[in-house]
Amino acid sequence: MLKNTILILVLILSLKIFSQNKRIDSVKKVIAQTFDKKEKAMSYLRLASAVADNDIESYKKYTDSAMSLAKKSKLLEIELRATINQGIYFKNRSDYQKSLALYIKVLERSNELNDKNELFLVASVNLANLYTRIKEYKKAIEIAKKSLDSINSDTDRFQTIKASLFNSLGISYSRLEQFDNALLSYNKVYQICKDIKAFNGEMTALNNIALIYRKQKNYEKAIGLCENILQSIKPGEYLRTEALTLLNSGVCYIALGNTEKAIDYLIRSKDISTKNGFRKTQMDCHLYLAEAYAEKGDYKTSYEEQAAYDKLKDDENNEIAATSKEDLRQELDKKIDVKQQTIDSAEASRKNILIISLISILLLTSLLFFHLKRKKLLKLQKEQLVVENEILNKHNTSLKVKLKTLAETKETQRSPIKSPRSKTTYTKLSLTKEQHKAYMDTILDYMEKHKPYLDFEISQTKLAQNLNMSTHHLTEVLSVSLGKNFYDFINLYRVNEAKIIIENLENHDIKMLAIAYKAGFKSKTSFNRVFKKHTGLTPSAYREQFVEQAST
Repeated sequence: MLKNTILILVLILSLKIFSQNKRIDSVKKVIAQTFDKKEKAMSYLRLASAVADNDIESYKKYTDSAMSLAKKSKLLEIELRATINQGIYFKNRSDYQKSLALYIKVLERSNELNDKNELFLVASVNLANLYTRIKEYKKAIEIAKKSLDSINSDTDRFQTIKASLFNSLGISYSRLEQFDNALLSYNKVYQICKDIKAFNGEMTALNNIALIYRKQKNYEKAIGLCENILQSIKPGEYLRTEALTLLNSGVCYIALGNTEKAIDYLIRSKDISTKNGFRKTQMDCHLYLAEAYAEKGDYKTSYEEQAAYDKLKDDENNEIAATSKEDLRQELDKKIDVKQQTIDSAEASRKNILIISLISILLLTSLLFFHLKRKKLLKLQKEQLVVENEILNKHNTSLKVKLKTLAETKETQRSPIKSPRSKTTYTKLSLTKEQHKAYMDTILDYMEKHKPYLDFEISQTKLAQNLNMSTHHLTEVLSVSLGKNFYDFINLYRVNEAKIIIENLENHDIKMLAIAYKAGFKSKTSFNRVFKKHTGLTPSAYREQFVEQAST
């Protein structure tokens, strides 16, 4: 009986794949036979759409083919649709900076079309989704609401756009912990998708509703909804939905103490996400697997999963920072351009005034005085904006700045320093002031870039080798420049890392043991002891205090 059931499921899945492949072959046949450039370019976009959920690299390949044809044949609408597809590809690859630039390009160039509304809205949807990804939730809400207000059509196409905008609202409200608003938005997505018979959209909406239940700690209700989704979809048919549903279930099982089931669900989700380039879901799977294995007592595997999460998270944070900076820079550049245009306009006005001055000397004098005063003010405003723009490139981590300042202060004093837990006092130093400063810069740059403090087994000898300096010089520089021994120095970074994790409200569900591992501590005991030494509070007390202050 079981064998027959498996054969039936395999047959159904094979028929589904055959049907999809048949549609793809049909579109490829059109491409091979048609001489119409527009039809061929649109066919490439249809191919991209057909493989979007299951083969992201083929999606990019077909999109690029459509783009190339559209540019050669000057088919602007198809070119802009392909540009949106490219933005989606780079967003899924966590290259947010490229994605942002592509969406903005579509918004600007859509004005060149006779009927720009649909493309403008599609670009707005994707821009709102990108803003949720880089944690600019208020911007995402603003764009989604404005776009919803501008929709005045009930066609399925515009209803699909409407559902996407409500989905973006739901994500943003969820991140801001406005769960009632999030549920309202997701329920609207579900109803719209049900009305237009968009099954995948229905399942996505239910998945997001389950996520809200999870955040509200209604784990049984969330699991029930996830099981309904998994029973409604065929394995391999809606891979992104399947991966998210498995992730949701796994996290709920962790909260309910069923680590074995949690690990099973999370591994299945991670495998799908890794294979298909679902970076955000893959990253979440690593994080929660680290927690599940720690609960199970398998600390080696927990550390490996945490390390995999850290690498993906660092890559994402770097891209988010670059994208946010680029977003701000573009806003400042626009302001500077406006000021420059105003100055140029004022220059043209001055020439006109000189002509008019031949008619009336009195009018010339008064207008010229007003103009010069106004021009000076505009130039000052422009210079101020340029300064603001340059500030974007002068960001440093606060800990690095503080340590450099401390080192400079102690180097100026240049008095013998004895580390609190070291018997060594440097009355005769082997390094000059200049060498101390150079070594200190090297150490702090290395700490910021490579984060060796996250390694459980880091030692003074190992760090000195990585820095290409002797252990004696490393000890002397830390003691003289900072007044710290090696372990105090390393633990300072670990405590700082732990504080950053705790102060991120999105991490409020992460247990202290997971935070300890993530920050580089070997055990919860050492984490509590060192953290309290540096802050005066235990990690749990520090989190409670921070949450209380944040809520007020």
